[in-house]
Amino acid sequence: MTTHPGRLFCILLTVVTASGCAFDSPTQPSASLGWGQLWTGIQPPGTSGHAVIGDNWQVQTITAYSGVAFVSPTLEELRVFDLLDRGFDPQGALDWMNGNGYPTSAAYYPAVNVIGFPTEYMAFINGRWDLVVRVGS
Repeated sequence: MTTHPGRLFCILLTVVTASGCAFDSPTQPSASLGWGQLWTGIQPPGTSGHAVIGDNWQVQTITAYSGVAFVSPTLEELRVFDLLDRGFDPQGALDWMNGNGYPTSAAYYPAVNVIGFPTEYMAFINGRWDLVVRVGS
Protein backbone atom coordinates (compact mmCIF):
# COMPACT_ATOMS: atom_id res chain seq x y z
CA MET A 1 0.00 0.00 0.00
CA THR A 2 1.35 3.40 -0.96
CA THR A 3 0.88 6.27 1.47
CA HIS A 4 0.38 9.73 0.04
CA PRO A 5 1.12 12.27 2.81
CA GLY A 6 -1.06 14.96 1.26
CA ARG A 7 -4.03 12.62 0.94
CA LEU A 8 -3.45 11.23 4.44
CA PHE A 9 -3.44 14.77 5.83
CA CYS A 10 -6.69 15.42 4.05
CA ILE A 11 -8.25 12.30 5.56
CA LEU A 12 -6.87 12.86 9.04
CA LEU A 13 -7.41 16.54 9.58
CA THR A 14 -10.11 17.63 7.19
CA VAL A 15 -13.48 16.77 5.84
CA VAL A 16 -13.49 15.27 2.37
CA THR A 17 -16.05 16.99 0.19
CA ALA A 18 -17.12 16.43 -3.40
CA SER A 19 -14.83 19.22 -4.53
CA GLY A 20 -11.79 18.04 -2.59
CA CYS A 21 -10.61 18.81 0.91
CA ALA A 22 -11.63 21.66 3.15
CA PHE A 23 -11.02 22.30 6.82
CA ASP A 24 -13.86 21.35 9.10
CA SER A 25 -13.12 24.61 10.89
CA PRO A 26 -10.12 26.96 10.84
CA THR A 27 -9.37 26.03 14.45
CA GLN A 28 -9.56 22.26 14.63
CA PRO A 29 -9.06 19.01 12.79
CA SER A 30 -12.12 17.02 11.86
CA ALA A 31 -13.34 14.40 14.31
CA SER A 32 -13.18 11.75 11.58
CA LEU A 33 -9.76 10.17 11.17
CA GLY A 34 -8.37 7.81 8.58
CA TRP A 35 -7.97 5.04 11.20
CA GLY A 36 -11.30 5.57 12.97
CA GLN A 37 -13.17 8.11 15.03
CA LEU A 38 -11.36 10.58 17.25
CA TRP A 39 -13.57 9.62 20.21
CA THR A 40 -14.65 5.96 20.12
CA GLY A 41 -16.22 5.85 23.58
CA ILE A 42 -17.35 8.66 25.85
CA GLN A 43 -17.69 11.92 23.92
CA PRO A 44 -16.15 15.01 25.51
CA PRO A 45 -18.32 18.02 26.35
CA GLY A 46 -17.90 21.48 24.88
CA THR A 47 -18.09 23.19 21.52
CA SER A 48 -15.26 23.90 19.12
CA GLY A 49 -13.71 27.27 18.46
CA HIS A 50 -11.52 27.84 21.52
CA ALA A 51 -8.07 26.95 20.13
CA VAL A 52 -6.07 27.61 16.98
CA ILE A 53 -3.79 25.13 15.20
CA GLY A 54 -0.29 26.48 14.70
CA ASP A 55 2.68 25.12 12.79
CA ASN A 56 3.68 21.52 11.96
CA TRP A 57 0.29 19.78 12.10
CA GLN A 58 0.64 18.39 8.57
CA VAL A 59 0.72 14.60 8.43
CA GLN A 60 4.29 13.43 8.04
CA THR A 61 6.60 10.60 8.97
CA ILE A 62 9.25 11.80 11.39
CA THR A 63 12.25 10.09 12.95
CA ALA A 64 12.34 10.64 16.71
CA TYR A 65 15.54 11.43 18.62
CA SER A 66 15.58 7.73 19.56
CA GLY A 67 15.80 6.71 15.88
CA VAL A 68 12.23 5.36 15.70
CA ALA A 69 10.04 6.60 12.83
CA PHE A 70 6.44 7.62 13.61
CA VAL A 71 3.53 9.40 11.94
CA SER A 72 2.82 12.88 13.25
CA PRO A 73 0.46 14.12 14.55
CA THR A 74 -0.46 11.16 16.71
CA LEU A 75 -4.02 10.28 17.64
CA GLU A 76 -3.21 11.28 21.22
CA GLU A 77 -2.08 14.75 20.08
CA LEU A 78 -5.19 15.21 17.94
CA ARG A 79 -7.40 14.27 20.89
CA VAL A 80 -5.64 16.73 23.20
CA PHE A 81 -5.99 19.51 20.64
CA ASP A 82 -9.68 18.70 20.19
CA LEU A 83 -10.23 19.05 23.95
CA LEU A 84 -8.36 22.37 23.98
CA ASP A 85 -10.56 23.49 21.12
CA ARG A 86 -13.65 22.48 23.12
CA GLY A 87 -12.57 24.86 25.88
CA PHE A 88 -10.57 22.61 28.21
CA ASP A 89 -7.43 24.02 29.79
CA PRO A 90 -4.32 21.88 29.13
CA GLN A 91 -4.27 20.02 32.46
CA GLY A 92 -8.04 19.59 32.33
CA ALA A 93 -7.73 18.01 28.87
CA LEU A 94 -5.18 15.46 30.10
CA ASP A 95 -7.23 14.75 33.22
CA TRP A 96 -10.40 14.25 31.15
CA MET A 97 -8.64 11.80 28.82
CA ASN A 98 -7.17 9.76 31.68
CA GLY A 99 -10.49 9.70 33.53
CA ASN A 100 -12.65 8.72 30.57
CA GLY A 101 -10.92 5.78 28.92
CA TYR A 102 -8.37 7.59 26.75
CA PRO A 103 -5.08 7.08 28.62
CA THR A 104 -2.32 9.56 27.90
CA SER A 105 1.27 9.82 29.07
CA ALA A 106 1.35 13.52 28.18
CA ALA A 107 2.37 16.05 30.83
CA TYR A 108 1.51 19.75 31.04
CA TYR A 109 4.23 22.23 31.98
CA PRO A 110 2.36 25.43 32.87
CA ALA A 111 5.46 27.58 33.41
CA VAL A 112 6.25 27.33 29.69
CA ASN A 113 2.77 26.54 28.28
CA VAL A 114 3.87 23.19 26.83
CA ILE A 115 2.19 19.77 26.70
CA GLY A 116 4.87 17.09 26.41
CA PHE A 117 4.40 13.78 24.59
CA PRO A 118 6.96 10.99 24.15
CA THR A 119 8.27 12.24 20.79
CA GLU A 120 6.80 15.74 20.38
CA TYR A 121 5.33 18.57 22.35
CA MET A 122 2.59 21.10 21.82
CA ALA A 123 3.68 24.65 22.57
CA PHE A 124 1.29 27.59 22.99
CA ILE A 125 3.03 30.34 20.99
CA ASN A 126 1.43 33.62 19.92
CA GLY A 127 -2.09 32.35 20.58
CA ARG A 128 -1.77 29.06 18.66
CA TRP A 129 -0.75 25.50 19.42
CA ASP A 130 2.41 24.54 17.48
CA LEU A 131 3.57 20.93 17.28
CA VAL A 132 7.32 20.57 17.86
CA VAL A 133 9.53 17.47 17.53
CA ARG A 134 11.56 16.67 20.63
CA VAL A 135 15.31 16.59 20.04
CA GLY A 136 16.37 14.64 23.12
CA SER A 137 15.22 12.74 26.15
